[in-house]
Amino acid sequence: MNTQRPALWFACVAFATLSTNALADGSVKEADATCYSATAILLPGDGANEEARLQLIRNVLSTNSAWTRVDQVPQNRVGEVAIVKYDVRSSYKGGPTVVYTVACGHGGTCNDVAKRFNEKHPEIKPAPAVHCGDLSAVLTNPQVLR
Repeated sequence: MNTQRPALWFACVAFATLSTNALADGSVKEADATCYSATAILLPGDGANEEARLQLIRNVLSTNSAWTRVDQVPQNRVGEVAIVKYDVRSSYKGGPTVVYTVACGHGGTCNDVAKRFNEKHPEIKPAPAVHCGDLSAVLTNPQVLR
């Protein structure tokens, strides 16, 4: 029996749920605003055009002076954000191999970042999705980027 197949299936389903769990009308999927560790998944990718993707995120973050960029993933800190690139744990047949996210020390902060990103870039699909807690079941190798 192939024991890797169920793990691969689970990882693919979990990532699909994370990255496409936006609402049907293109709205942001928000997380619990009171959680102390949140991640806004903003852009899927394949590693190409990284600087352009980062610039989209930087431009959105620069629109609110209450958001402070930090060099580590923040925990339990309102307004602190870090741009983090993750590898997708089990990419499947042409799907994204990386995702560009903003990690926040507060669910409300990430909800606000995701909504602002969606306002500025409604053409980018899927719409951002915000998640509280650990995403290591589907994302690996976090890299904080400037």
